Amino acid sequence: MNKNLLLSFFMGWLFLTSCHNKYICPECDSEKGIMIKFNWDDVDQIPDGMKVYFYNTSGELDYSFNVSSMGERINIKPGTYTIFCHNNDTEYVNWRGQSNKNTIEAYTRNATLEEDHTRLNENTQEMVVMPDYLCGQTRYSVDIPYRYSDIFIIEMIPHELVDVYTYEVLNVINAQNITKIRATLTGVSSTLFPCNPEKEKVAATIPFMGNVSHADENLIEGKMINFGFVNKDDIRNLLTVYFWSPNGNVKATFDVTKQVQNAPNPMNVLIVVEDTIQIPKEIGNDNEGFSPNIDEWKELHSDIVL
Repeated sequence: MNKNLLLSFFMGWLFLTSCHNKYICPECDSEKGIMIKFNWDDVDQIPDGMKVYFYNTSGELDYSFNVSSMGERINIKPGTYTIFCHNNDTEYVNWRGQSNKNTIEAYTRNATLEEDHTRLNENTQEMVVMPDYLCGQTRYSVDIPYRYSDIFIIEMIPHELVDVYTYEVLNVINAQNITKIRATLTGVSSTLFPCNPEKEKVAATIPFMGNVSHADENLIEGKMINFGFVNKDDIRNLLTVYFWSPNGNVKATFDVTKQVQNAPNPMNVLIVVEDTIQIPKEIGNDNEGFSPNIDEWKELHSDIVL
C-alpha cells in the first residue's frame, strides 16, 4: 500500500479517536438516546400522561416535558438533576411555582358549600375544592452521564401523592327523610410541595359529598381526597356533616383529630362516628311538611376520642 495513503488512513483514525474522547461526535452527544420510563407497580390506576420536570443543582428548572405514561424519548444535557413527575390528567389540581423545585406547588381553587354554611366552629380557614387523583415521584441527585454505550434509561416509580379519608356515621335515625348530605373537614393542607416536604403547611377546609348507604339505611358514608393533615397543636380536624330534610335541617360537628392524626395508615384514613343523629320526622300526609329557611339548623357537637 502506498505510504502516503497509509499515513492518511492513520491520521484519519487519530482524528476520529480524538473526537470521540472529547465527546464532540454526534453519536456520543448525551442529548441523544435518553429514555424516561415509568414503573406502575405502586399505583392502582395508570394515568393518561405524565408531566416531568428536571431541576438543576441550584434548584432551577432546566427542562419540562409532557410524556406518555408508557415512556418516551427525551433530549436533555448531561448533569445532575432533581426529577419530579406527576400525572397531567387532573381536573381540579392546579400548579404554580414550577420554576424552582422548592416552590413547585399543587393547589385547588376556593370553594363554598353551595349555600353559605361555611361558618364552622372556630373556622377561619379558607375552603378549597377537593383535589382529584394525583400520583408522582421526586428523585434527587440523578446523574445524566456524558457518555453511555446504549439508550440511557431514567426510571420513575410514581406513587399516590394524595390521602384518602372515608367517614361513616353509624346511627342516623329517619335517614329516609334526608334529601341532601354534605360534609366538611377542617385542618387539612391547602397545598402540596412535592419536592420540598419540609415546607410549612397551611390549614384549609375541604367540602365533600355524603350519601345514605345502600346496605344500611342508618349508615351515612362519604369519601374525600386531600393533601394530608396539618400537624400543629392549635389545628384540629373537625368533621361537620350537613343533613337537609323537608322538615328540618341538622348540622352535626365532631372532633375527629385523634382518628385522623393517629390513623395506622395516614394515607388511607377511616373516620367513624357512633353518635346517634336524629333527622326530623315527616310532618303531615303527602309530604305536607314545612321547608325551613336554609339558616335554620339544629346543631349537634361531639368529641370523638377513638
